[in-house]
Amino acid sequence: MGGATFEGETVFTKAQVVSLYDVTDRTIERYLASHEDELKSNGYQILKGKKLRGFKGLLDGTDINDGTKTSILGVFSFRAVLIRSISEQAVKQIISINKKSRSHFIYP
Repeated sequence: MGGATFEGETVFTKAQVVSLYDVTDRTIERYLASHEDELKSNGYQILKGKKLRGFKGLLDGTDINDGTKTSILGVFSFRAVLIRSISEQAVKQIISINKKSRSHFIYP
């Protein structure tokens, strides 16, 4: 599944979440914009300063250190990643139920 252990918790970068769900970067950006409070309350955090340097130290040799100067980085806790998954599954289930209920409805 991936992720990195940081401060005793498994966290995921946006690139890892994109890969995990096989979605675009823009999809995750939209999800962040529309569910930011929920994600933050479930462990999404913005790393900067000392925390970011500590995190980058764990990922030596990965894309995050590949020729760029990252000054802030959002990371998703395992719980925030799971919330995204549950939300997606719930939407699919609701759509499926809705389609089934329409097919059983008899119009007068």
